[in-house]
Amino acid sequence: MVTFETLPGLPGKGPKPKPFSATQKSWLQAGYVVRITPNSGNSWVGNFQPGPGGATRVLPHPDGSKVVVVAAGQMYVVDPDVRSASVIPGVVVNIHVLEDPPLLVIDDQGIQFQAFGPEGLRWRTKRISWDGFRNVVITGSQLSGESSNVTGDVWESFQVDLRTGRTTGGMYLLSDAAFFELIREC
Repeated sequence: MVTFETLPGLPGKGPKPKPFSATQKSWLQAGYVVRITPNSGNSWVGNFQPGPGGATRVLPHPDGSKVVVVAAGQMYVVDPDVRSASVIPGVVVNIHVLEDPPLLVIDDQGIQFQAFGPEGLRWRTKRISWDGFRNVVITGSQLSGESSNVTGDVWESFQVDLRTGRTTGGMYLLSDAAFFELIREC
C-alpha cells in the first residue's frame, strides 16, 4: 500500500527532493513537501510548488495506486513508482472524497466541479457560478449547494448528478457556460 506524509520543509540530508511545478519555475524553493513510499518500500520526497491559492492536502487517488497532491490549489496526480506527476489544470478550492464509488469531486476555482475516478477525469460540469459556492452537501448520488451571481449578493441553488456531471440550476447563465463541460453518459 502506498503511504505518504507531509514534511515541515525540505530535508537537510539524504537524496535531493524531486521537484514538481506547473510553471517549471521556482524549483529551488520549498513548496508543499511530501514523503511518498510506494509499494516497493523505497521512499522519496517530492517538492510540489504551490498554485495561486486554495486547498492544500495529500490523499490517495481513487485508483488505489497513485497519490493526489494539492499545493495551494495546484493539483498533481503522482505515480509513486516512477516518481512522476501529471499537472491537473484549474485551481482546487475544495475536495470532496466519496468512497462508493471511489470519486474525488473537485471545486474548481469556485465556478465548476470536476470528478476523478479510478480511470482519471470522469466528468466536468459546465460553469455554474460567477465566483464561489456555499452550503455544498453530498447526498447519495447528488451534490447540491448554492452558487453566487456576479456581485456575490444573490445565491441560487444548483444540483450536480455525481454519476454524469449533469447540472441543474446555478447562477452562471451566459452562452459560454458549457465550453469546458464534459458529461459522462451512463
